[in-house]
Amino acid sequence: MTGMLAGALLAIGAARATTDEDSVAPKALVAGLYKLPDDASPFFASKTRKALDKCFTKPLADLIWKDNQASKGEVGAIDGSPIYDAQDYEPKNLEIHPAKIKGSQATVLVTFTNYSESKKIVYALARNDAGEWRIADIRWAPDRTLLGVLKQTYPE
Repeated sequence: MTGMLAGALLAIGAARATTDEDSVAPKALVAGLYKLPDDASPFFASKTRKALDKCFTKPLADLIWKDNQASKGEVGAIDGSPIYDAQDYEPKNLEIHPAKIKGSQATVLVTFTNYSESKKIVYALARNDAGEWRIADIRWAPDRTLLGVLKQTYPE
């Protein structure tokens, strides 16, 4: 598993953008999440923030970390897989679409079928001061996002 995690983190690390990679980097970051085994998902990191800080903007990483620490290994505000928007999943026809970039913001659409339900998940990304892309939010439905769920659970 250590080799798989290292490989996936390398893919996630490829999200550092240069002018030639601008449209590829956000997609590579999102794709890296789908390559990780469930037990290596940064969404459930509780011992170290390294993967969180490599994948997410600081506000989102802080809330995910808070949820992981507060839940103490139990189910927290993140009660399923954020990348599949489900507790149980068997994705088919997974497609990570090319990024749409506007300045320092990007969106990446992921589509798939989970059992018989068609799913569309939209990742909002932001470029940090070092030029690296980070996930700022995940939209599962027009009125339901990861950041929204976490902010509701952990208001400032």
